[in-house]
Amino acid sequence: MKVEIIDTAYGGYGIAKNNDGKIIFIPHSVEGDILDINITKESKKFSYGYIEKIIEPSKYRIKPRCKYAGICGGCVFNHIDYSKQLSIKKNIVLNAIRNIEYKKDINIIYDKNYNYRLRVNMIVSNESIGFYRFKTNDFAAIDECVILKESLFKRIKCFAKENNITGSIYAVENNDGESLAFLECNKKINIKSFEKYFNGITVK
Repeated sequence: MKVEIIDTAYGGYGIAKNNDGKIIFIPHSVEGDILDINITKESKKFSYGYIEKIIEPSKYRIKPRCKYAGICGGCVFNHIDYSKQLSIKKNIVLNAIRNIEYKKDINIIYDKNYNYRLRVNMIVSNESIGFYRFKTNDFAAIDECVILKESLFKRIKCFAKENNITGSIYAVENNDGESLAFLECNKKINIKSFEKYFNGITVK
């Protein structure tokens, strides 16, 4: 089926419509893309599809810097020009609050395109860290993350490797380099290992 992406929804889904006006949500797409798609799921009001072929790429589509784009579920906008990303995210927020009649303008606060993220929830499997694949429970191991603060990624990676754990870790690091973590794992961890990588940690 040939469609054109006309907008972007929460969760990174591009929005298209079929000949009857029914909405189709398509991941890894962006406004202006002309695509050949296959439908994967149908309901009365909308459908889900996936990209079979990019017939004509949008002017907003870029080559992702992340080598895991389209595989890892950690971020969904890596294939989109950064200025367009900001516009999409602003519109998503406006749509979320429109029912409360919020009148004030929303100013977008940003610093840089990459390595800006100061908090993350990651999956840990043995000595590997990563995220779930997009909309699945399948683990995708990664050895770098272009949107996460480099020092925070290094903390998590080294901590996981040293302790050989399986579970999940939510971690945050401020601009002064102080860090906190919440850990769910399958074994007890030595307190000295916590202190080596994080200023504070909670274990479940």
